[in-house]
Amino acid sequence: MDVRNIIPKRVAPWIVVFFAADILSLAAYTIPSLRVLFFIIAAASILCLFFMDRRWLLFLPLAELMWGSFGSSFSWDIGGFRLSMRMLIFILAIGAWLGLSGVRSSIDLLRRNAFISGLFVSLVFITVWGFSIGLRAARPLSDVFLDGNAYLYLAYFPVWLFAYRREDLAFIRALAVGAAIATALKTLILFHLFANAYETWNIPYLYLWVRDTRIGELTLVGETLWRIFIQSQVFVGVVMVQSLLLLVWRGVSQRRLAALILCSAAILASFSRSYWLGALAAVVLFFVFFGRQVIRNCGMAAKRVGIVMAGGVAAVLLLMLLAILPYGGTGLSASLSARITSVSEPAVSSRLQLLRPLMSAIRVHPIIGSGFGASVSYRSDDPRTKNALNPSGTVTTYAFEWGYLDQWLKLGLIGGVVYLGVLLGLLYRGWRMVRANPGSSEISVMLLTGLAFIMIVHSASPYLNHPLGLGYLMLTMLVLGGKVNTDEKSNYQPRYL
Repeated sequence: MDVRNIIPKRVAPWIVVFFAADILSLAAYTIPSLRVLFFIIAAASILCLFFMDRRWLLFLPLAELMWGSFGSSFSWDIGGFRLSMRMLIFILAIGAWLGLSGVRSSIDLLRRNAFISGLFVSLVFITVWGFSIGLRAARPLSDVFLDGNAYLYLAYFPVWLFAYRREDLAFIRALAVGAAIATALKTLILFHLFANAYETWNIPYLYLWVRDTRIGELTLVGETLWRIFIQSQVFVGVVMVQSLLLLVWRGVSQRRLAALILCSAAILASFSRSYWLGALAAVVLFFVFFGRQVIRNCGMAAKRVGIVMAGGVAAVLLLMLLAILPYGGTGLSASLSARITSVSEPAVSSRLQLLRPLMSAIRVHPIIGSGFGASVSYRSDDPRTKNALNPSGTVTTYAFEWGYLDQWLKLGLIGGVVYLGVLLGLLYRGWRMVRANPGSSEISVMLLTGLAFIMIVHSASPYLNHPLGLGYLMLTMLVLGGKVNTDEKSNYQPRYL
């Protein structure tokens, strides 16, 4: 088996880059004095990239987003303020955009495309809406800002519009797949190390690194098994769903099957029901809207579906081998089944306990919303909350797991309908593009499937009010924002995977 058939040559360098970034992040965490040096080198390198080729104004933020979870893998404490690498890239990108006189170009592009300008203005509207209502409610300024600052990521859209070129789709595709594979590999490596508790790897220190840099969350779910949840796994889920669909729709290839097995194993290791539900729903929606193209090859479809099922079995076997070798860890199947069926598990219980108080808070201002910073108090049985220091388990927070309900509370029915209109309008636009030119719309179909996946996940794990989801939404707007006419048939769209 030729490795080049499994890992495309454009994807491999990104996998190396992302693993190198993880090593540097661990080094900076271990030796705090390196953080200043890394930030100085990073700032100089980032500015050079931006001014050498403006396309990096799009590529670099996307790369950091798809790898960096909360964006704090690198951070520098400056007088009590914590500067993260995501913040640094954002500030430098906006500065470079202004320095390259990109404002006029972005405005011209928005004026010429009523569709994407309408979507962008709608997103800006709900952002201003949430901040204005939150400030009018005289809440602490820090709460309002920290609750709504994720929406400021939308400021990237005119910058990306200035930098984006359709011929860059192949490069973006390689970046996205590389980030997903790197994150999947990192997930499985951590899963294996924690399941077998290698003494030479200093497992407690790795736990502290992952937790303190907010790379992800590590939770013991069985006798020897750990849940490896990394927020950027949402892009692993996107690539997993896309690989599955391409295997059925376009045919079997080694790289698609390898991506499916690797990403499926990582999503299983995340023990995230939200990801599992999102993947199932996205696949169902794909066949509902694009099933006709698949049915045309119905003779091959059954064989391809069989290969997909074999890939799923291979993913489970891979995870089991990682858990039991070399020291014979047990409990994987029991942990998976308990995760699927249990509603008393702390994460599920906490969500359910939040639901009634959250709905009561929504009813206070159901139409206009309560604005950013609106908080809710509820009692949780989660042991991370209910303990000796907090025996009642009372929690007061403005961050909620119910993504759409969070937006309803903060933005009201008005803001929620506007946001939902953006999502549905984008899906409808992409569907029309695919119907107009089904023969060369692979990228469009894959982006739509990924957006559907994130929309389902958002219902129980918030992403569309976070840079991770907003970034994917803006990328989809860029790619699908063109005119739907016969000229679209001449536009180049590369194979996805």
